[in-house]
Amino acid sequence: MYHGMPGTDFQCRCSMVMWDPEIDGKYEVKEAETQKQIENSGNGGKEPPKNKPTAQGGEDDANRKRINAKVERLKQSYTEPSKKRNRLDETLCAARILTTLNAAKQRQPNEDFVEINKQLYVARNRIVESEKSSNAREIFEKELKTAQALVNANNAVAMLSEAWNGNGNKRPDAYVNGISCDFKKVESLKKLGRNFRNGLKQADSVAIDFYNKEYRLIDVLKEFRLSIKRIDKNLNKTNLYLIFNGVYYCFALSEIK
Repeated sequence: MYHGMPGTDFQCRCSMVMWDPEIDGKYEVKEAETQKQIENSGNGGKEPPKNKPTAQGGEDDANRKRINAKVERLKQSYTEPSKKRNRLDETLCAARILTTLNAAKQRQPNEDFVEINKQLYVARNRIVESEKSSNAREIFEKELKTAQALVNANNAVAMLSEAWNGNGNKRPDAYVNGISCDFKKVESLKKLGRNFRNGLKQADSVAIDFYNKEYRLIDVLKEFRLSIKRIDKNLNKTNLYLIFNGVYYCFALSEIK
């Protein structure tokens, strides 16, 4: 098994270009439905008039093509970690995916969840939101790397849109194995406990990406124990997903106590 920072696997194929029959000679991505409309329209193969921009998700035709292209790049970059699973693994994997997608769609019923790879789904509007600014793009990329690290450890992940859905005060970033989860990127041990507690205010589990070579795992767990003592809630069924210096760990908080 490869151990390293998420996204640095030597098998990354992000520089490769996949051939696709829907890409014409100018490398312009065309939508499949539009192609079928051209073939069946009977108007001499002329392209039908483009739809007017819509307000849904902030996408017009130009933005839609750009987002579709980004989705394809994500699919190529965040590849499935392993294609060799036995029948039991496949059954458990399918159950996790179904549970996770159902929970995400219940939270955001009008959202379209795009399959990036077999166990990673991202709300389409989350991708749209990431294009609004360089800061939004940076945050999205960090959260996507955290999600991929969880997927590499055989978890199912569905990343939600940033839009508030009115379901209570919690605003999780994703669902992991059917449980709401908040993603945190931390570089300082002093901020670790605070980010952990803030994450539990947003979701029922927390995934923390903590990179700092100055500390050992025992130092990190000690900080979590101190934070747990300050939390006034039942944490027996709460999971902590920790990516510490590129290595994945999963703890039930009852074990850390």
